[in-house]
Amino acid sequence: IIFVRSVIYDAVIVRVLRSLGKRYSGILLGWNREGISNDVKSEILQKTFHTDLRLRFIFLELKGPHQRHLLRSYIPMIIYFPLFWSWVFVKLIVYRPKIVHAFDLDTVLPCYIYRRLFRKKLIFHIIDRYAMHFIPRKFHRLYSIVNSFEEAFSKRSDVLITVSENVLKSFRTKPNRNAVILNYPEDYYNIRDTAQDEILVLGYTGAIIKGRGLEQIATVLSILNNVKLHIYGPVIDKKLFNEINRLSNIEYKGF
Repeated sequence: IIFVRSVIYDAVIVRVLRSLGKRYSGILLGWNREGISNDVKSEILQKTFHTDLRLRFIFLELKGPHQRHLLRSYIPMIIYFPLFWSWVFVKLIVYRPKIVHAFDLDTVLPCYIYRRLFRKKLIFHIIDRYAMHFIPRKFHRLYSIVNSFEEAFSKRSDVLITVSENVLKSFRTKPNRNAVILNYPEDYYNIRDTAQDEILVLGYTGAIIKGRGLEQIATVLSILNNVKLHIYGPVIDKKLFNEINRLSNIEYKGF
């Protein structure tokens, strides 16, 4: 199996690779857009993945736009994505995997072409629906075009995987084989409950945008005194951010 992801920090990717790496040999093709050094990458991979997994990690070492989720920041990617897709396609031809596991719309094009040319299997794994996540609905035409591409690739894949039933239902057409793998980490920790820890600190990571529960959390926190919320992630909805950031027990910690 070859796994393809432009960035590899999602919890669901770790879960998939840890699971399949126990039984299958696999290669992860990733894009080092942040320009992380080899030493730091090795340290992250060793901490994240078990050493006994049958996995290899190959990265495109091309620094590009990153850490931004605003639409205008993706305009330069018109130049970068064809380079990434070409690199992925060459790697697929070299290694000839039986299965390609593509994460999100920004990786699926070369994987789909490979599937068609060599009659292999394609798993299309949607973590974020691009139009719904990145494009404001006021850009109706662009929103519709991107959604149409996702619909077309999902219909023509052998398996479609999403992170929730709601995301799965958002597709008008989908292959007969589909599944849901929740996007949360495998590790759990007990919350300490001692006299010294009178404040419960919660964390939220991800895009700051409506529809992800932040509004409801803020409503609850407005009537609680012994709970704090630390938020990490890109600010997409500034109006929502300003509303929840007014609460004294909500603190924004940056991207």
